[in-house]
Amino acid sequence: MPRIARVLMKLLPIAGFVVVWGLITRWEVFSILVLPPPSRVLSAARQLLASGDLQVHALASLKRVAGGFLLGSLLGVILGLGMAHSRFLERLLRPTIEMFRPVAALVLIPLVLVWFGIGDTGKILLIAYGSFYPTWTNTFDGARYVDPRLLHAARSLGCHRHRTLWRVRLPAALPNIATGLSLGIGTAFSVLIAAELMGASSGLGWMIADARRFFRTEIVLLGMFVIGMLGLVTVGLLQAARDRIGWMRRAGT
Repeated sequence: MPRIARVLMKLLPIAGFVVVWGLITRWEVFSILVLPPPSRVLSAARQLLASGDLQVHALASLKRVAGGFLLGSLLGVILGLGMAHSRFLERLLRPTIEMFRPVAALVLIPLVLVWFGIGDTGKILLIAYGSFYPTWTNTFDGARYVDPRLLHAARSLGCHRHRTLWRVRLPAALPNIATGLSLGIGTAFSVLIAAELMGASSGLGWMIADARRFFRTEIVLLGMFVIGMLGLVTVGLLQAARDRIGWMRRAGT
């Protein structure tokens, strides 16, 4: 299928959603305060873009996501590889990691607000916490369950045990790592918006919360769409990287 056709197929559901949304507002199924028409959302977008407010809030959110995601994913990859390679490290750290796994990042928001206030430090740490688990889980599984024949072959060729971590386990785990990063970035955006809704002075979540107080539903919807587009782009880039890694691995075999 041509590339343009694939892009159009992906855009069709979005176009259909906008058409249905427009029809619902035209038929006045809901009050305009509850569900404004697409034209009002576009008008709000033009106003916020012209004033620069939308760019400021989007940039503030992206900085927090980038900082927290990089911190959490880097820690997840390092610990995932280390624990997959070392039984001692796994026995030492896994019980603690598994103990906190059921504790969602959103549950920690009140505690983080008490400890760090509404500044960026607490939000970045929350995002790092949320991003850590998908990355760690996928990295650990990908590096631990490597084909034993590959490890045996590497050692037969004189590769030291510690070097197999970089020569065998890491390359084998790359597709899993890419999958974990894709899941982690989605979690990062979810945690970010929740944290900004609870307490912030800037960011897309704060913009949504502020608009809600003044019944500016069009700005609430605009913030939701911007968050969705940012998440879609970042996940798409990570998935493209994962597909590229998979293609390179198949080409090398």
